[in-house]
Amino acid sequence: MKKNLLISAASLIGVTLLGLIFFQSKVQSSTSTTVGDSLPENQTIRIMYEKWRNASEEEVNAYFQPFSDDKKIIADPSGGFLTSIDDNYTVSKRQDWTGRDIVQSFDDPKVAATIGEVKAYLREH
Repeated sequence: MKKNLLISAASLIGVTLLGLIFFQSKVQSSTSTTVGDSLPENQTIRIMYEKWRNASEEEVNAYFQPFSDDKKIIADPSGGFLTSIDDNYTVSKRQDWTGRDIVQSFDDPKVAATIGEVKAYLREH
């Protein structure tokens, strides 16, 4: 009986310690990102960072080469972006893969960014 109690107590302590180790590693990984390293609220910069974070500056410049740095864009999760040919920025209306309408404004600072802003963020991060 004492042997079973001892084995149960040892098992409980082991499981508890293992749980604490996993919890600590989760806390460390979630807090290891400093404020300066967190992704911005801007959707376009966040998407472009996810797609281009491992690219060289030359590759990024070549991708955006046809456009000036002050050109406003709205990034698409597929990796492309929307813009205006004549700089007449209005509202972007499109459908996602499920057929749901997506309406976004080029004037919304949480959605749109300039190419220059995207390049600057990629250079810094």
